[in-house]
Amino acid sequence: MGELELFRLRKLSTLAAVCAATVLAVGTGGPSATAAQPTPSPVPSAAQSRPAADVHDCPSGVSLNVPSAAGIAKYGASALLPASMPQAQRAADTSPVLQKIAHSNVQWLTSLDCSATTLTNGPKRAQSRSVRPADTPQQICALPNTNCQPNWSGYQTGTPRGAGTYSDASMEWDVPNASHSGDRNAHVTIWPGIGVGSDADKLVQAGTESVQYSFLGGLFHTQRYYAWIEIVPGEYEIRISNLPVHPGDHMLVDVSYDTTTHNATFTMYNTSTGKGGSISQAVNGPTGSQSEWIVERTCEGSQHSCKYTPLVKYGAEKITNAGGQLTEGGSTSGFFAAQMQPQNTPMTDCKVTKFLSTVGPLDSTGGGFTTTWQDYGKSEKCN
Repeated sequence: MGELELFRLRKLSTLAAVCAATVLAVGTGGPSATAAQPTPSPVPSAAQSRPAADVHDCPSGVSLNVPSAAGIAKYGASALLPASMPQAQRAADTSPVLQKIAHSNVQWLTSLDCSATTLTNGPKRAQSRSVRPADTPQQICALPNTNCQPNWSGYQTGTPRGAGTYSDASMEWDVPNASHSGDRNAHVTIWPGIGVGSDADKLVQAGTESVQYSFLGGLFHTQRYYAWIEIVPGEYEIRISNLPVHPGDHMLVDVSYDTTTHNATFTMYNTSTGKGGSISQAVNGPTGSQSEWIVERTCEGSQHSCKYTPLVKYGAEKITNAGGQLTEGGSTSGFFAAQMQPQNTPMTDCKVTKFLSTVGPLDSTGGGFTTTWQDYGKSEKCN
């Protein structure tokens, strides 16, 4: 047999083997079934965030990740998220906030100190409706694409089309000063999140709290500032005691959810102090029907019967890089808030007689807007 004939015979043999393997895969559901397997991590194990064992007073299921500087340098924002979130790792580069954090010199927490609170943020309330149509707040609340709330002020998306899930929300802001709130106890909390806060759609969120406490009829005051994480319903704010924040500090926060492993990671970076934390928690239930970027007055007491606090006189709060990710069919894409045509969400009192906080339009970046304080409101419980 000549060399040419031998070469042709080998090629035919190879082609036959490939065809046989293809028939096996299609006919038996063999190798082709790998598409249904868990998404592999794009970051090698040596470059992954490592878990920290030094965790104190945190609820069960809360853990701390310590990102690898070498891993971030080579794999970018993907290396900020732990191995328990492979799908989210693959999409990390679509988050402007995670990108900025990956290009920063962050001093990552190597231990985690939590402390309990009796404060809660969310859940989303039913839209405030007109009671007396002649009142200006009620007229505005009845406008299309407006969803007035007694606790939220900012933007929130609608339910995604099709079978999609919102799997990320992130933004930047400066921590408000709570010391201009007169002789009252007052709160303001700022956060990005996903979900609405029900058993059917958990609210997964992280942010900062600015509080003023007043004593002896307003004769004495004290302020407190801290970072927190929370999943609603099921828990109150979890204060991150060793990630300090101060009035005026600039925060970058990303809330990421992996739809394949049902884990969430809260990536928080205080650019003013240089310190950051990467905190993970299992989400025991579905989430992701919407994304939101919110300035809120906190609720004190039981999540089912809490009282809203007066709102800190925070002035004007500029939110930037408000955006997120939408996961559908195993594919994740990033967006700025404007691309989802979100609802403008002013904050009113419970009876919708006055605005406590109003919301400006989204700017040309698609991810920037300003909320503006209007009134303290009062301690009240909405029915």
